Order: sequence, then C-alpha cells, then structure tokens
Amino acid sequence: MLQGILKSKLSAALREGAFEVEDFLTSIALGACEYVAPELALIPFLETARDRELRPLRLTHLGIRGVTFEFWKYRAEVSDGKATLAAGGEPELIVWLETDARRYAVLVEAKLHSEKSSVATEGPVVTDQLAKYWLKLREVAGDDALGVVYLTKHAAMPDGDLAASETDARKHHDAPRLYWTHWRELTRIAKAQADRSPLLRDLSDVLDRWFGLGVIVGHWCWPRPPEPCETWRSVGWRWPAIPGAAQRWGFAWSWPEAPRERKDWRWT
Repeated sequence: MLQGILKSKLSAALREGAFEVEDFLTSIALGACEYVAPELALIPFLETARDRELRPLRLTHLGIRGVTFEFWKYRAEVSDGKATLAAGGEPELIVWLETDARRYAVLVEAKLHSEKSSVATEGPVVTDQLAKYWLKLREVAGDDALGVVYLTKHAAMPDGDLAASETDARKHHDAPRLYWTHWRELTRIAKAQADRSPLLRDLSDVLDRWFGLGVIVGHWCWPRPPEPCETWRSVGWRWPAIPGAAQRWGFAWSWPEAPRERKDWRWT
C-alpha cells in the first residue's frame, strides 16, 4: 500500500479525495505501527499526548510485554442497559498494552479535517463524543483504562474541546482521562526511526508528501521587546500652531502582546 502511494500507482484505485479522509489516514498511519516493534513507533507516539494540565501519558514505566490493536471494533454504547450514553460513535482504535500482571487500554480517536461528531447537551445522558468514548473504555477495561487520546491536526491543543468533553464525562465519572496529540508527532517519530525500519521511512514520506503532515523545522517564539537603556529619551511632539491648540501632544508605544488563545490555530 505505502509503496503504491509513494509511486503514484494507486490514483485510479483510490476515489477522489481519499487523502482527505481520516479513516484512510488512520488505517495507513496507525495500521503501520502494528507491524513494527511498539518501542519504535506506537509507545513514543502515545507518550507525546498531554492532558489539559500538560501532563504526559506515561507508558514506558509499565513494563509493556505485548501490544494488541483493535480497529473499529467497539460502538460507544453501554451494554448494561442504563441510559447513560447517547447511541452512536465508533472509536478508531483501542490499543491493549500487556504487562506481566495487567492489560491496560488506550483509546485513540483520530480526526483530520473534521471536529467532534457530537457535543455535550443538557441532561443526564452523555452525548459528547470523547466523553462517550472514555466511559466506553472504562466499561471494557475497568481500572486499567489509561485514557482517550484525541489525535488531530490542530496547531495547538484544542483546550475548549477537551474541557467540554471532561465536563460531560463527569456526569458519570469523576476523573476522565483525556489527552491530545498531533499527527505530525507520528511523522517526526517515523522519520527518526527511518534507518531502523523501512516501513516507518515510507510512512514518514507518505504523511509528509500526501497528507501534508510534515515535520515543522525550526523554532519560533514571539519577539522579545528591546531592553530600555540610559540613552533613551522621551521625544515630545506638538501639533502645528493653531489657535487654541497649545496643548502638548504625546504618543506611547509598547511591544505587541503575544497571542494567548491558540486553540483555533491551524497548520496551512
């Protein structure tokens, strides 16, 4: 599959706009992770996820012995008959992380150009997509549910989306564990492991060239304002002589304030 995409041999087989479909991206990118050692791609990728307090999803210390991928297997509906979840929703992936004593679970919900398919509403029923997925993960994994990873192409964490999901999930669980990470993190990790895995080498090329999810090179920060010095002096300015306009005018200048709200930024 990856080779055919890279060589432009599948254009006729793929319907127009296939590279805009998140399920197509998920099957290629996350599907590739199933065929390489988890310590090369899957584990470091999941560990790039952060919650709203910027706490990472830590996995390495668990002593993982094996990994099982379950794509599009579960529906976000409870099986105990209680009307706690709104019907509908199928998470892309649940990853089971097996240790000597336990079997942990992480749910991955992937988006490309779309937003959450459902949002919170008033009433006791949980309707937000991520909130439903967290409760479903709790049902299938119990206390071994590590969290839901919201995987998107946002330039920065969609804090408002996660906050709304946490609020909705708290209708039936006090401590939802919701995380976020970016598709480009997988590109970065795959590129770093290119010498160790031809599959990850090709995957990084496909993510970059065909999905526009290349690694951003360089670091940018808001310019630092100049430091005042002793040679600075105030410059006054007077309006041209007009009767009755003898008042002295002055102007002030300050460095632009760095942007604070980044949740709506997008890569272009």
